Amino acid sequence: MKILLRFVEGAAVALCQSEENTLCRDENNSVELLPTRYDLYPYQGGIAWGYTGSGPTNLAYAIAARIFEYEANPDFDSYSSKIKENLLAPLDQDKEYDLTSEMIRSSVQIN
Repeated sequence: MKILLRFVEGAAVALCQSEENTLCRDENNSVELLPTRYDLYPYQGGIAWGYTGSGPTNLAYAIAARIFEYEANPDFDSYSSKIKENLLAPLDQDKEYDLTSEMIRSSVQIN
């Protein structure tokens, strides 16, 4: 699985792509928009990367929910905090990225 960080008409978006399973694909086998998780982080703004504010926090919760959703008792607060600090904040906010599930798990020290 990959999380693709992209810009569309200047807006930051996150996409979910999977080669090995269908978690991120609809019936037409296309990549889908990674949904934000208002139930975990009630923020009405967008997503971002490259700093430690609300946008990266919103993205970190969305990533954590997608990657760790099938674990028993996932600690989304801890996972998202580590994803934001260790993976998203150091990125250049003006560049696009492909984040693999291995990179994401490594950022929270889960292999």
